[in-house]
Amino acid sequence: MTKLWGGRFQKSAEQWVDEFGASISFDQKLVMEDLEGSTAHVKMLSACQILTEDEASLILSGLETLKEKAQAGDLEFSVSNEDIHLNLEKHLIDEIGPVGGKLHTARSRNDQVATDMHLYLKKSGKGNHRSGYGFPVGDCGAGRSTRGYHCARLYASAARAAHFIWPSFADVFLDARTR
Repeated sequence: MTKLWGGRFQKSAEQWVDEFGASISFDQKLVMEDLEGSTAHVKMLSACQILTEDEASLILSGLETLKEKAQAGDLEFSVSNEDIHLNLEKHLIDEIGPVGGKLHTARSRNDQVATDMHLYLKKSGKGNHRSGYGFPVGDCGAGRSTRGYHCARLYASAARAAHFIWPSFADVFLDARTR
C-alpha cells in the first residue's frame, strides 16, 4: 500500500523511518474499536448515498470477516502499513477487492483515532476496576462511594481541561458522571 504522505518523495523511506513512525505496535489493541467505528461509518456513507447499497454490503461483509479473524487472532499487522486504520484497510482490500479502498471515504485520520480511543476508553471504563492512575473507573456516579472524593477531583480536572486536552478522554470521563 502506498504511503498516504509519500506522494512528493522520489524514493521510499528507509525501514527505520517506517518503524519510527508506525504506531501499529500499540494501536493494534484498538482493532475491535476500529472495526466498530468503520462499520458505523460505512452505514452512514450508505445512508447518505455516498456508497451504493452493493458497495456498503460488500464492505460490511468484509468488516465482519475481519472482526471474526481478529477475535480468532488470525489478523497479522505490518509496520509498513503504519497504523491500525491502514492495516485494516489493507486486509479489507485483500478480502473484498478494490471497493475496500472506499472504507475511509469522507473520514479523517483524526476522526478515526478519536473514535477508536473514545470507544476503547468507554469500554475499559465499565465495571468497578481501577484505571492506570489508580482512580476507580466506572464508579464515579454522583460520588456515592468512599471513592467519590477521587472521582470529584478527577471530574473537576477533566472539566477544566475538556476543551483543550484530548477531548475524547474528557468526554468519556464526563459521560461516566451522568450514568
